[in-house]
Amino acid sequence: MATGGGNEQPPAEAEPLELVLFQVAECYVYLIPPRKTAASYRADEWNVNKWAWEGALKVVSKGEECIIKLEDKKTGELYARAFLREGEPHPVEPVIDSSRYFVLRVEENIGDDCLSIVFSNAERAVPFH
Repeated sequence: MATGGGNEQPPAEAEPLELVLFQVAECYVYLIPPRKTAASYRADEWNVNKWAWEGALKVVSKGEECIIKLEDKKTGELYARAFLREGEPHPVEPVIDSSRYFVLRVEENIGDDCLSIVFSNAERAVPFH
């Protein structure tokens, strides 16, 4: 039986599903200067009342990738993302003076290499840590 004149194409490979591993609807981003010494980051060095962005944070697994995404709460537009890769430095670093503040080294964002992310309360930060 003929099946279309020989122009059949192999089925397209399905894109991996995105599985949300952790999600917080409210987090804040501060633009922080690059670290000048080996000392750890400190939240008390930043103006906590002057954040640069507010949105949602998601940790997702997609295929072989694990990605931390910062997205607009309403539109889902990507603000920044960081990748967790085996054999590479972890992109999240806790600050030494708060359980709610973290430094996130991002690869794709608005132009800064390091951002501080802050959760509205410590209970939301614990699972992220």
